[in-house]
Amino acid sequence: MGCTDGLQRPRSVATYRHDDGDRVVLLAPPGEAALLTPAAARELAEHLQQQATAIEAGQHARVLPFIRR
Repeated sequence: MGCTDGLQRPRSVATYRHDDGDRVVLLAPPGEAALLTPAAARELAEHLQQQATAIEAGQHARVLPFIRR
């Protein structure tokens, strides 16, 4: 999603799942500051929520129930 850095230059922020599949990565512009509009902040929050939900769903999918026979 679009943002600007501290000097008002156009930049972007992205989210993705880490290779280990257990963590969310937030990739921000150099300088560790991203200025977001309220709409972009909501979009970022939504992306983070989606990534976290996907990770949790994957973790639950790997859990097999114990069944006694």
